[in-house]
Amino acid sequence: NIFKNKYFLLGNLAFLLIVIPVVLFFVKNQTSTRGSAAPTTTLSFIDPTVTADQCDNTKTARLVLNPGQNVVNRVALALKWDKTKFDVVFTPNKSAFSDIAKDAVYPPEGGSMTITLAIGPDVTKAINTTTDVGTVQIKPIAPTTKVDLEIDPVNTKIYSLSTQDGAAENVFNPGGSQPLQVAIIAKACTDATVTPTVTG
Repeated sequence: NIFKNKYFLLGNLAFLLIVIPVVLFFVKNQTSTRGSAAPTTTLSFIDPTVTADQCDNTKTARLVLNPGQNVVNRVALALKWDKTKFDVVFTPNKSAFSDIAKDAVYPPEGGSMTITLAIGPDVTKAINTTTDVGTVQIKPIAPTTKVDLEIDPVNTKIYSLSTQDGAAENVFNPGGSQPLQVAIIAKACTDATVTPTVTG
């Protein structure tokens, strides 16, 4: 009886040693899958190219957000560009993002901008369809055949209220996002005002 009980206990112990790691693996895997964000949200420009000349100062393009599988409530947007070719002014779409969580910052060295936009306290306004984020105004500086206004893939972060997304998980998909291609034509700018000649 002693030997039978011994083998019985050893058998149960071996069984538990095999089963417990398997159960823990599946529990961990299920939790990881449930809490993993779906990085399917993209940013792109409605018109992928802008052609301006050195005298233009009103060329604009709309930046739109496609939420994909996410329900977006916050966008930390970062743009970068060649400051020797053009400058940029960004105007947010406040009808969609009523809370400017962090004002636009244009570093003194130029060539970049950051801003953080949020939907505000009303979660029913979370974004689940393609929506305008804002408008960029291109201010030409020097001629160029083509140079990109880029959505910075490292510093741009988007957050979602979707149940499978954690509050601090970035759901931005930089691979599915597109820059704005800017071409600037050389042109001599002249003052259109003509001073009349007085005679007599």
